[in-house]
Order: sequence, then C-alpha cells, then structure tokens
Amino acid sequence: MTNKAEKSPQWGKRLSKGLYYSTNIILPLSEARYAASKIGPSLFNNFKRLKHLSPSNQLELRLKEPILSFEQAVAASGLSVNGLLRRFKRRKMVCLILAAVPSLLAIGLLLAIAVSSIYTPLVLVKGFVLILVLLSLAAVPFVQALICTWRLWQLNQQRTSPEERGGFNDFLVEVCWFKSTISSSLQVKSKKRLLDIRKCPLKHR
Repeated sequence: MTNKAEKSPQWGKRLSKGLYYSTNIILPLSEARYAASKIGPSLFNNFKRLKHLSPSNQLELRLKEPILSFEQAVAASGLSVNGLLRRFKRRKMVCLILAAVPSLLAIGLLLAIAVSSIYTPLVLVKGFVLILVLLSLAAVPFVQALICTWRLWQLNQQRTSPEERGGFNDFLVEVCWFKSTISSSLQVKSKKRLLDIRKCPLKHR
C-alpha cells in the first residue's frame, strides 16, 4: 500500500509534465510564460510611457490646437505659403516612407506564410501577432502623413478655421483622404461637386 501511495504522486507529476511538453509542441506555452514573467512588466511600463505616440492620441492633440484664421496661421508660422507647402510635403513623404517599410514587411510575411504551406497553429499565431505589430508600427507615421495632407489642403484652399470650413471633418468630407495621403502631389483639392455646391449654394436649392 505504501509503495502504491508513493508512486501515484510521481506518476501524476510525470503525466502533467508529459502533457505540458506535448502541448508545448503545438502551442507556445513556454514562450508565453516567459513573456508574461519577464517581458510583460517592462512592456506594460513602456506602453504607459509611449501611449502619447498612438495614432489616435496624436490626432486628438492636433485637433486640440488653437484654431486661427488662415492669415493668422500663416503669419504665426513665420513662413510663406510656398515655404509651408514644401515643409509639409517633405514631412509627408518621410512619414509615408516610414509607414511603407513595416507595411511591406507585413505583406511579405503574409505571402511567405501563404507560399510555405505551413499552417500549423504555432506558425499562424506567431505570424498573425507579428503582422499586427508591423501594421501598428505603420499606423503611427501614416496618421502623421494624413495630418500633413490636411495641412496641405488647408494651404491650397486657404481655409483653417471652422468658419472658413477648414476643419478636419471638412477635410474628410471634401477630399478622398486616402488617395490624397498616398499621393506625392502638392495639390490637395476638394471634390469638384462639393466645391461647386459650396461656391454656389443658392443654385442648388
């Protein structure tokens, strides 16, 4: 009886270890445990510090900036309209390049997984997580490029304040924002139909 009682706990430990190692072949349990114990706390602290870099927070900060008329905004910048156009275009192109690098890596990773025909849960989970990380990295500079496109549109239309219909919501309504953001042109024009309606409001009543 004593030998059986002593062997049963050892047998249970061996069974649990066997299940753990066999499951670890399919699911990354050891890696998840290591990440939770070692990387998790530092990652959480860094997330708190870098929260202000999120695209939504960056856009919210831009929208909270003091709203000036077009003439006041240009005068406050200390540059001419052409100088501001060149500055925002350079900034926009840099942001687009920074957004393109992780986006292309994500597409390449997706194609590599598709071509390899290795569809194990471990590969799919790791690939999905890595693609999400790359797309998140691409979103930050893309939002900055979107803001630069909005500024270029304001300079082209000479509208900045809500009274001049130069707000961010006006920009989203009047412009094909995605097409304009990925374009390298200095000219960011409103949709022709909306522009005609605003120029001739009485004609369309």
